[in-house]
Amino acid sequence: SAYNGGASGNGGARNPSNYGGFAGGGFFTGGLQGANSGKSGFAFVNGGQGGIRQDNGADACADGGFGGGGGGMHNQNQGGGGGGGYSGGSAGHDDSGQKGWGGGGGSYNSGTNHDNTVGANQGQGKVTITWVGN
Repeated sequence: SAYNGGASGNGGARNPSNYGGFAGGGFFTGGLQGANSGKSGFAFVNGGQGGIRQDNGADACADGGFGGGGGGMHNQNQGGGGGGGYSGGSAGHDDSGQKGWGGGGGSYNSGTNHDNTVGANQGQGKVTITWVGN
């Protein structure tokens, strides 16, 4: 995507001219909105609702999912919505050689004993929880 994803728990960016897809929401703030009928994803603290698509009745794109995913756009310069997450992903915009897909949402990484190796797991993501109490 040609636009910046969110940082520090904030939503992502989208084209300020109201073209392209809609940004993903973060934990604290939603994705950048515009004057379109579609919507970027909402912040988790505001319910984490997915964004609303804008497709001019063509039914060629989808609303964003729970967790603040941005809606897609099938109109003028189309693009995919950004993913929701702790920090929201940027919106896609298929115009002037820019890529039409949205960026993925970012995660919150705290605690100790991190293993931040890219590509360490094949396929779907996974979470390992180890009980350390009594």
